[in-house]
Amino acid sequence: MSVKSIARSVVLTAALVSVHAMPAAAAGVEKMVSDCGAGTCDYDSAAIATPAGWVHDEFAERTMHMKVLVRDGQSFASTDVFILATVLPNLDDVSIADHVFRGQKYMRLQVPELKIKALPDIARAKGKAGFLVFQYEKPISTKRRFERIATTMEKDKDGNVFVVGISLTADSAQALEAAEASYLEVLRRY
Repeated sequence: MSVKSIARSVVLTAALVSVHAMPAAAAGVEKMVSDCGAGTCDYDSAAIATPAGWVHDEFAERTMHMKVLVRDGQSFASTDVFILATVLPNLDDVSIADHVFRGQKYMRLQVPELKIKALPDIARAKGKAGFLVFQYEKPISTKRRFERIATTMEKDKDGNVFVVGISLTADSAQALEAAEASYLEVLRRY
């Protein structure tokens, strides 16, 4: 074998090994298909990472048309903490802040006693729009009392712009705190 062939083989092997050693990328908007009874329906979904100890609740994802993560052994219907990822088209071409403000205004109409606290923004890699993060508390609720929502913008492979919200929802402050590291991993890997 020539030196040139050996060098090419080493480079190719290194490239292949590095691809397998890298964690699976989880970011972006992907097209999904669901059974809608009378046929199939297309919808947009966020490609998010699954932290250790968490699984996708596939039934909830198919019925709600969003990503749903629950702790291993749990289901969306019975868990005290879950992570959701929603995708909406940005048809009005509004900023992340404007989208968040509209959502907060709607939430206050539904839950007048809602407490809203701004948390530090979370930067994203490669110059992508960062996450605006807020914590919400519904003081008189016992179910889904606490929620953190991180909102950003993302483009799909065709250049369409979407608003992506990744939320951590919990029945208690303790459950929220226990799941926070997993939630932050999802955000970091998006």
